[in-house]
Amino acid sequence: METLVLLVDPARPEPELLAQAAKLVEQGGIVAFPTETVYGIGCLPGFTGSVDRIYALKGREFDKPLGVYLAEPGAIARHARHVPEAAGRLIERYLPGPVTVILDGPSGGKVGFRVSPNPTLIGLLRALGKPLVGTSANLSGRPSSRDAPEVLEAFDGRIEVVLDAGRTLAGADSTVIDCTTSPPTLLRAGAIPADRIATLLGAPLRRV
Repeated sequence: METLVLLVDPARPEPELLAQAAKLVEQGGIVAFPTETVYGIGCLPGFTGSVDRIYALKGREFDKPLGVYLAEPGAIARHARHVPEAAGRLIERYLPGPVTVILDGPSGGKVGFRVSPNPTLIGLLRALGKPLVGTSANLSGRPSSRDAPEVLEAFDGRIEVVLDAGRTLAGADSTVIDCTTSPPTLLRAGAIPADRIATLLGAPLRRV
């Protein structure tokens, strides 16, 4: 397989390039894309084989669910079973932004929801008209990729397309907060400090 690399304008990604990437994804392909923190890889959830490929490519354990990338915060309520008050505060304050909010999914199990302000990812999601499932674009246990060359180092010839919008800004992964517990649980420290989130919620976070 030859991985297609599409060089896009990070501020104004070209619609024709986003459409080209979306077409490959709609055919079951895996795409790498920038967020404001690190690069991710994803596919459409309806392609079970592509979802399994992501796990295999990363060497990721199957008991670790993939996240859901959405174009806007308001879409979370349509894809989650319930949005607790604490989650609502997080969503209103920090999304779009570098926080992953864990909620109960509509079919059982927990789902991590991610809404990035990155124009390239938003444009891809709007071109698709549906969410992506995915995770960070790195081999499990290795540092997350911050640019397309780092993505290609891990996945060249193994995924269909990379949207290259240059180096990401933050460099730290998103902060992951499980809002299915009371109080919410910090699952991963990241770009937003845990103490700022605890102050917003008015209670210390659980730790794992």
